[in-house]
Amino acid sequence: MVIKRGINRLLFLTGMLAVSAFAQQSETNSTTYSIDSDNSILRVYVGRAGPLARMGHNHAVHTNGLIGEINLASDPVNSTATFAFPVSSFFVDDQSERDRAASEGREGFDTAPGRRAIEGTRENMMSESVLNGAAHENIAARITTESVTDGQWNFVIALDLVGSTVNLELPAQVEVNGSALSVNASFALNHEDLGLSVFTALGGSLRVAEQLDFELHIEANSN
Repeated sequence: MVIKRGINRLLFLTGMLAVSAFAQQSETNSTTYSIDSDNSILRVYVGRAGPLARMGHNHAVHTNGLIGEINLASDPVNSTATFAFPVSSFFVDDQSERDRAASEGREGFDTAPGRRAIEGTRENMMSESVLNGAAHENIAARITTESVTDGQWNFVIALDLVGSTVNLELPAQVEVNGSALSVNASFALNHEDLGLSVFTALGGSLRVAEQLDFELHIEANSN
């Protein structure tokens, strides 16, 4: 369905958030970790709303296109990171992702949209009024660490999205095990948080839900 306007933008934001939480190049005693794209994923769950919500679908959007570096400082609070991924790397309603969402108890993922509905959703997502993939091919983020407490990292993110910069503060769980580093984050953002408008159809009777749910898993290895 074409009910995913803000979601795609959100998706980009999220991936950048958790990843760039760790790096600061100004710290001389630091370790650089490169993101393992094959084993990293950003998921965005988009809901439906409005009087005619039954005519739409909930959607699972994901990307494995995450690229970037994390610079982990000896003092974790001085860690920073940079992150980016191409808009074209988004997948809409992959069946395995829908099955996963259903197994987690998320509502509206036990049935799948038809092929034309999925293609229409992705086309709308890439259109000029949403992600404008023709003009803005990549999403990028610059992330600094605000605080670290018992494994929870709080990040400040400057997200470059569709020609604008969005500033966010988000938490994540970070684990470091020798040459391997992992980041996990689950959070919700409203369209307004991302500077996005809710996509509507049928005169507003069918629209994307205001809240977008995100899951981010990053694996990175030191050089």
